[in-house]
Amino acid sequence: GQAEAGSFEASLESQYTAFYRDNQGLTGLERANGQRLRMVPELALPLRRVWGYAEPSVGVDYTRYHLEDYTAGDSGFDRTVPVAEWDSGLYFDRQSSLFDIPYNQTLEPRLYYAWADADDQSDIPDFDTGVTSFSFDQLFTRNRFSGGDRVADANQLTVALTSRFNDLLTGAERARFS
Repeated sequence: GQAEAGSFEASLESQYTAFYRDNQGLTGLERANGQRLRMVPELALPLRRVWGYAEPSVGVDYTRYHLEDYTAGDSGFDRTVPVAEWDSGLYFDRQSSLFDIPYNQTLEPRLYYAWADADDQSDIPDFDTGVTSFSFDQLFTRNRFSGGDRVADANQLTVALTSRFNDLLTGAERARFS
């Protein structure tokens, strides 16, 4: 959910999952079954104008486990990872024509910074986590993992530049370079 408080936006992403697998013949962390509650509260200050935007945010990635057949320690434990992000960009555009077709060309520089202070998670079972495939959009996310069992330790800066060519007669985007 998301709510506005003055200029700030507060959000809460949450998920409860119960994992069960036939663990006969499995050992170590692979034997674990159980429940996971994950909550990610976040507070952001979005600043948007026609010419650009900036959105700083801070949050906490909190996960609580209650496991059965878990041999690495106490069966009930949690993980708390503080996170911060800064996403910002500018929009420049100009009108021109190519082959007698009027178009609008944009130039969009973008700066993204992500920080997360994650500790060693080798004692946490990996129920549903994988590394996401690399893509241009992946450069602007703080966690390289999908699923809820791993949170990446992050201290990363991304600088990008995108240019779009939009047909002014139809509004269609004819080309994009990033």
